[in-house]
Amino acid sequence: MEKDFQSAPKRFWQTIRRLRRGKHGYIQAVYDNTTDNTTDNITDNITDNITENITENITDNITDNITDNITNNITENITENITDNITENITDNITDNITDNITENITDNITDNITENITDNITDNITENITDNSQKTSQITSQKTSQITSQITSQKTSQITHRKHHR
Repeated sequence: MEKDFQSAPKRFWQTIRRLRRGKHGYIQAVYDNTTDNTTDNITDNITDNITENITENITDNITDNITDNITNNITENITENITDNITENITDNITDNITDNITENITDNITDNITENITDNITDNITENITDNSQKTSQITSQKTSQITSQITSQKTSQITHRKHHR
């Protein structure tokens, strides 16, 4: 604007018309009624506002990004650790239970089989021995009975013969 304030309204409206038509020219300076250069004040204010807004936006974005990254990392780590621990515990428990069940079943089966085999073998051996002993006893009894009968018969015959001779 001009310093003489009489042509100021004319210059002002020329600038407005030029801006409305899309023709942008370079404004060198705008003065207020105290003849201070308001362009510098506006530029300083705009620069301060832009700097403040950019700083605030950058700070907010950095804070948000850091917060999001930390939250995501913590969430991922916690989730991964919980998943790993649960999986490990489940695997350990399943493995322990399977091992215990298999061991118990094998032990029970082995014990049952050994007991059954021992019992069967002992029973078979005892039965066989009893049968053998019974047969041997029967043979011995038969032999002894024959011997005794033979001796008795022989003695009785001898006595009868001896009595007959003495008579």
